[in-house]
Amino acid sequence: MIVKGKTRKDGHALAMYFLTSEEGARRIYGTDPLGDTLTAMTEWDEIGSLTRGEKPLYHMQLCPDAQYPVTDAQWKRMAEIVLDELGAKGHDYELYFHPGLKPDGHHQHHAPPHQRQRGQGD
Repeated sequence: MIVKGKTRKDGHALAMYFLTSEEGARRIYGTDPLGDTLTAMTEWDEIGSLTRGEKPLYHMQLCPDAQYPVTDAQWKRMAEIVLDELGAKGHDYELYFHPGLKPDGHHQHHAPPHQRQRGQGD
């Protein structure tokens, strides 16, 4: 599996990318209780602007080998493992599936904020 990522700002633009960049994009999981990816990621970006960080979001892409079908539960578990390895276990995040533009191009995108939101126990 290939895992890549980078810090980002502009939660609104990142959410729009998740939602509209590929036909067939769909939300697998998110911690926003209303399921509103656009609002959640915009808020995370705004909260991050109150810190010293310049790019408050971390955008990751996970690409498993196309020969293995992946269930939504497995996509979610992959995201949780990566967050745990990065020291971001328990952070909010949004997780989207993109089918890819090539036959072997299915992948997921997820984005947690760098900072933990209030109320998320340590």
